[in-house]
Amino acid sequence: MARIVMSSDGATRPTGISRPVDELGRIVLPVELRRSLDIKEGDRMSIYTAGNSIVLEKATPRCAVCGIEKYELHQLGNCHICTVCAKRIAVMTEGVWT
Repeated sequence: MARIVMSSDGATRPTGISRPVDELGRIVLPVELRRSLDIKEGDRMSIYTAGNSIVLEKATPRCAVCGIEKYELHQLGNCHICTVCAKRIAVMTEGVWT
């Protein structure tokens, strides 16, 4: 039996709530959990497995180039890029599009 672990501090808390999986594999997260974990419509969720459990957590933006979570991220289309990688790319491509 799979468990869904959802908490901001990583602790497992039984909720007593069960939801059916629909034909597309979706599960509706109860509004009480969304409110308590500050999950809003459109938030991206990261999905992991841990043994026989499914772990959901709010996705943290990461640099699309180096993959490291950084505070100075810039939106680039549908992804983010950190200042360090942006500067490296600027140096590597200097004069390429002139």
